[in-house]
Amino acid sequence: MRGSLHELGDDHWKLRVFMGRDNGKVRQLSRNFRGSKRAAQSALAKMVTEVEQQEVTVGNAGNLSDLLDRWLDYITPHRAAYTIDEYRRLIEKTLKPALGKVRLDRLTGRLSRREGVGDAWQPAPAG
Repeated sequence: MRGSLHELGDDHWKLRVFMGRDNGKVRQLSRNFRGSKRAAQSALAKMVTEVEQQEVTVGNAGNLSDLLDRWLDYITPHRAAYTIDEYRRLIEKTLKPALGKVRLDRLTGRLSRREGVGDAWQPAPAG
């Protein structure tokens, strides 16, 4: 497995690991890192190991609805029951209808009305 290290500034690095090809497209894992060059090299070696041991997924990682469900399961023991109920209500009422079907590998910060997202984020009418 190959990895690369690029300096972005003083003690600021971009770490990249080649993950293979998926339908002819090159897949890379990329992370920014702050610290010394030696620490960046150690972090890169760890990333390479994660990819080699397949701890990082390539391809379809599911949709946002699945991720939200896994997140709720993860945080439930660490939050009050009321908090979990409120999170669940907000997720079911707002996030899942608007974004739940969006695949994680297609999720960006620039989802548009074309994807049916824009209307879900409008403030509720006063009254």
